[in-house]
Amino acid sequence: MKKMKREPLLPAALVLALFAGLFVLERVLPASSPLFVVLKKGAIYALVAASMTLLNGFGTKVLGWDPYPNEPAAKLCTYVERDELLKQSDIVFLHCPLTPESYHVIGKETLSMMKDGAVLINTARGGLVDHAAVLEALESGKLSGFAFDVYENEAAFVRKKKTLDEINDPTFAALLARDNAIYSPHVAFYTDGAIYSMIEVTLDNLRQYQTTGACRNEIKEEAGPV
Repeated sequence: MKKMKREPLLPAALVLALFAGLFVLERVLPASSPLFVVLKKGAIYALVAASMTLLNGFGTKVLGWDPYPNEPAAKLCTYVERDELLKQSDIVFLHCPLTPESYHVIGKETLSMMKDGAVLINTARGGLVDHAAVLEALESGKLSGFAFDVYENEAAFVRKKKTLDEINDPTFAALLARDNAIYSPHVAFYTDGAIYSMIEVTLDNLRQYQTTGACRNEIKEEAGPV
């Protein structure tokens, strides 16, 4: 496969707030093309507003695509159609739930629409990304970087006591071995306030079951993936 060329990126460190978590990228895009994108959906806007606000503070142009646009988000980004968003963007953030419609929203077809040398960041759900296609894009130079804290087949080894040698997933192993791929635990939620809230909600759920036999947070089987 032919290696695609891209102008060198400026050496620097930019701390990006991603879904209340942090990734440190050791390279930033030239100031001449500061396009960042947030793919988001519905109520998840509340969770990515801080990221968009931060990116606006760096003087970047923030684009957004959402099947359910809302007015507050429109003040932080410019809404465009999905295909236009992919074609224009230097960095793409994924902030959306996993549904039958969003499964592998980033795959060979959508990767081909992206700029040569673009960066992809997924801190949402692993199934949003076809990781084999992303690996191929990294190898060819179509993508210059990939940061992720979720993986489609992670249930087999995440939160389990396994060494890297015991993880039988060639694609995952190949991603970890690359200098332009960053993987971290999915622990952005792990703050004192978030843990307190989880305990409070759990106890309230139990109280509702005990007193009414039902719970407003009950997960219905027919609800599908989140």
